[in-house]
Amino acid sequence: MSGSITRVLASSMALSAFAIACLAGMTSGNEANSTLVRALVSMAICYLAGTLLGMLAEWVVENHLREYKARNPIPQPVRPEQPVMEVGEAPEEPARGPASPLPSSQTSQADRRAA
Repeated sequence: MSGSITRVLASSMALSAFAIACLAGMTSGNEANSTLVRALVSMAICYLAGTLLGMLAEWVVENHLREYKARNPIPQPVRPEQPVMEVGEAPEEPARGPASPLPSSQTSQADRRAA
């Protein structure tokens, strides 16, 4: 993930600067040549500024994560020396076929009313 914040921020700032410079040049009635040259210059300057801001943002995030991990280490699981519980076989329940009815204690009230 290193560098992704920098690339996104730099390219977003550069494209925004280019679009704003183009719109400002067209609305003020400047020639297309001078408008495009100014837009390209502003794009390059904002790309450099975005790169610096992205690098600063990555540095801040990495330092924060490093400090957070140092303050909140992940505890290692404790293994007991003896087993906590012994697992045996579960008692088998009597098998019920598809036609065997439920005991009367497990029937719902709606079933009782319908009968």
